[in-house]
Amino acid sequence: RAAEESAQPPRCAPSAASSGGDVTLRLRRELMDLASKEAMRDRQRIPSLAKSIARTQLRIIGPSKVFDIMASVFQTPALPSRHRLVILYVFHELLSNQVPRSDRPRFAQLGVRAFLDETADSVSELAQDRKEPFLKLLRTWSHIGLFSEGGQDGLR
Repeated sequence: RAAEESAQPPRCAPSAASSGGDVTLRLRRELMDLASKEAMRDRQRIPSLAKSIARTQLRIIGPSKVFDIMASVFQTPALPSRHRLVILYVFHELLSNQVPRSDRPRFAQLGVRAFLDETADSVSELAQDRKEPFLKLLRTWSHIGLFSEGGQDGLR
């Protein structure tokens, strides 16, 4: 049974009986799976994952834990910069399209502390050409008012 569950994660929301540990492991697995060839070809993978996070993981384990897990996976040693960028796009999709507008300031503040601040060194150590897509996203956030430019200085 465990092999069946790991081969195909459930597509529906976990029941109330699901433990936070199960949800945590599922989120880690889904973030790591973003590097698969199948995921890279699937244009709906990022929005679908962000929607799943908003509907299940945020409610079960809370935003701080979700952002901690995202930061942990992001900082996995030898993780390619492209995979890190995809995780950052999930974060972007979550905040800009899945979290209700009224909750965005609170989630953005938590996201800066638990995700962006924790991953800033991983981005700042990249070569300039690899860092540019991350910086472009930061400029987008500043432009749409999601974050201020000063709140992202550690990533530059």
